[in-house]
Amino acid sequence: MTEIKNKFLFTKYPDGAVAIGYILIGLSIISYIQLRIIILSLLILTLALYLAFSHIGILIDQHNRRFKYYESKFGFKTGNWESLKNYPYVSLLSLRQKQTTYSHTNAHNTSRFMTYQVHLLNEKHTVKYILKEFRDKESAEIYLNRFAAEFGLETSVYSPDFS
Repeated sequence: MTEIKNKFLFTKYPDGAVAIGYILIGLSIISYIQLRIIILSLLILTLALYLAFSHIGILIDQHNRRFKYYESKFGFKTGNWESLKNYPYVSLLSLRQKQTTYSHTNAHNTSRFMTYQVHLLNEKHTVKYILKEFRDKESAEIYLNRFAAEFGLETSVYSPDFS
């Protein structure tokens, strides 16, 4: 029997939205217990479960050398199986990101930071799938090398060829 590994999961929504989902789960339970309003409780629970448990991940079938990049909603995974033969490279991409927050007085605070993403690439580097994101380069490089060795892939510098 082939073993399919469910790896490299991350939430579909930001951490704040996931936290709101968990809070709404509690509110739906409390609303049912205290108010006995089943329809309202079920509506809140549906939204809460969607926010809290929606995620994106990758299923890897090592025996058949294929993967499935999926999006999970309510436990149902959507996506297509693809062969790892068509994606022989992994690459590390460095991205500058910024995040701005605003207060009630419209004062803003902007923070800038680097993220490092490990991507699975096709032959021409025109299609890429993110495997994992890191805040420090050393952890990303360790992960990149481990993933490449585990699946027999080559590390490469991202350089798309659109010709």
